[in-house]
Amino acid sequence: MRGRKIRIDVPKQDVSQQDLEINGDGQEGETPEQPARNQQVILIDGEALNYENSITWECFPSNIEVLIDDSVFTVNKTFSRRMTAEIERDRIYRDAVEKTWGQYDKDNSGMLDRAETKNFLRTVLENIPPPNHFDESKFEETFTVMDKNQNGLIEKNEMVVFIKSIMAKRAKQGI
Repeated sequence: MRGRKIRIDVPKQDVSQQDLEINGDGQEGETPEQPARNQQVILIDGEALNYENSITWECFPSNIEVLIDDSVFTVNKTFSRRMTAEIERDRIYRDAVEKTWGQYDKDNSGMLDRAETKNFLRTVLENIPPPNHFDESKFEETFTVMDKNQNGLIEKNEMVVFIKSIMAKRAKQGI
């Protein structure tokens, strides 16, 4: 789970029907006490935090990642979605493009023209694991494939799709 503000709630334990009929003293008709909550512990950046009912923390973007055993959340269906390997790869590609984009978007338009795209691709393709070559003779063909909306500029999402396709081809080739 990723987010700027994260809250974890421990679900209340259900009281069984048998507990409703007979409480701990064996007397019928009385309301049983709620079971005691177990003390929960979560480690965040090496610091143990204790809680019983819930815990909330807020962080700066990209400064913290919390890894927890999600079995209790999976069983109780308290997360609306799980982070899959594909979602995580997409996030990594988006983050990588986002972090390097400003170095190549010299006019700060939010899009790369042909010259900016060529510089971006030259650097990226030279720095990925071998075989890593940038073939300038195929640049126009590559640019046309990348420019999905055919506006003559490459947008961040188009670059992410292109980088993802390169990495998928390399994975299929076992590289």
